[in-house]
Amino acid sequence: MNEKTVSAEPGAAQAARENDHLKLGHQYRWNEERNLHSENVALLASAYGCCDDKLIAQCVLELHRKLGHLPIELERLRQHVHVRLYPILIGECNIAERELMGVK
Repeated sequence: MNEKTVSAEPGAAQAARENDHLKLGHQYRWNEERNLHSENVALLASAYGCCDDKLIAQCVLELHRKLGHLPIELERLRQHVHVRLYPILIGECNIAERELMGVK
């Protein structure tokens, strides 16, 4: 019985991880359709980023909301994080997930 439990856990963990990843992909696409780019960088940072990525993304998001626009300096910071983390999101997607997200 323990063998079945042990062998089932990795499969269950993998399924949960894939489900979380699919939810993240759907949230990313929903945000993109609404031009919520700063929110997406914060989403990517929380899922895949290091502490610095999370801090940068959160600061950019808060300042963007406070100012009501994104100054070029903050846009560059946001883009720096996005360029590094977006490929991780896409790399973990299978073809069907990419189609659902609108990515080819």
